[in-house]
Amino acid sequence: MAINTKARGAGASNAIYRHVLENYLAGNVNFSANSVARVLHISPNTVNIAIRALASIGAASISRRSFALTDFEKALMYWAATRKLSRSIAYSTFTGIGVQNIEAKMPEGIAFTAYSAYSFAFGNDIAGYGEVYVYATDFALKELERRFPKAALSSHSDYADLIVLKPDKVLYREIEEKLLKNSCVPITQACVDLWNIKGWQAPRFFASAMKKLGERLNTAMGE
Repeated sequence: MAINTKARGAGASNAIYRHVLENYLAGNVNFSANSVARVLHISPNTVNIAIRALASIGAASISRRSFALTDFEKALMYWAATRKLSRSIAYSTFTGIGVQNIEAKMPEGIAFTAYSAYSFAFGNDIAGYGEVYVYATDFALKELERRFPKAALSSHSDYADLIVLKPDKVLYREIEEKLLKNSCVPITQACVDLWNIKGWQAPRFFASAMKKLGERLNTAMGE
């Protein structure tokens, strides 16, 4: 299926930060713009622009031919603060059937994020949640609209319990090629999305996820 790169071009920084942070969690500290660009199928200049933003706040250091991530948490927080989740919403509706039923009725071509991704990764040890956030391919979006039609005007018409997001082109490809574990985005992406969600639940899930990522970092760095 063709990918609308124009519509998702603004997501290049999301793909870059996700790639670098996930590799950092795996124990990789040093990178080159050319190697990141090659993996993500974007230009080295696009990578350099994104990394210079991190370097400007002390989250990365840049040398002539490479760069290093120096502060994982600061880099993730910068990504979260600059992420505009609302601009990625492709569809939303109120189903009223509960999050477990929504999750169970997902078609192929989606990737869970936010609360669902946290729960599938760690188990839900925080609290109940009332919304399901997913990224979807073009085909999956049409199927979601069919399975979960737009809610009729009601007392719930200003509230959605299913929010469908447009993925950046790298995430789109990973969804299409079924490269994501448990059909979930990487946990760094889930954290950034949680940071951008309103309400009292999201901060609790975000804080717990960051704590668990800190534990993973200690393990990866041999501490």
